[in-house]
Amino acid sequence: FRAEGGIDAGGLFRDSIDSVCGELQSSILPLLIPSPNNKAAYGECRELWTVNPSAKLPTHIQMYEFLGSLMGMSFRLSHLLPLSLPSLFWKQLMSDSVDRSDLKHIDTFCVQCLEDIANIEKKGIDKSTFSGVIDVCFGKTNSDGTETELMKEGKNIKGDFDNRKEQDKLVEKARLEEG
Repeated sequence: FRAEGGIDAGGLFRDSIDSVCGELQSSILPLLIPSPNNKAAYGECRELWTVNPSAKLPTHIQMYEFLGSLMGMSFRLSHLLPLSLPSLFWKQLMSDSVDRSDLKHIDTFCVQCLEDIANIEKKGIDKSTFSGVIDVCFGKTNSDGTETELMKEGKNIKGDFDNRKEQDKLVEKARLEEG
């Protein structure tokens, strides 16, 4: 806003905050990334952004602290921040419990896959045919596309008919905690 004239009755301040939020929800800064629903244009809540699970450097932590200060200031001033963050973010911020419905808001496809595999017997798949239809291991893909193991050597442990529900719970837990 340098060299721009204006009388600030809150308008310039709001514009600057809106610009910061616009940069947060862009590829300019590494803190927030489009949710899988946003990237794939699939499912509900396609406009949401989520915390980048790979943003863990000290610089990123300082940026998150600044974001927290920005949020605190906005609460004190009753100024709404134009951030499209999911219920998963807000519930965790308030130490509220999160569940699969919160995950569905950011990654509908993941939830559908988990439910399909957990209930695969309803589709006529049994222990003898499972491995011919489903090829999974005890790993998962994060919101940012990086791979994470759900347990030690998880990428080497094949999912099967008997352990599919354990894998379902581990994926859900990891995805709910990834940010």
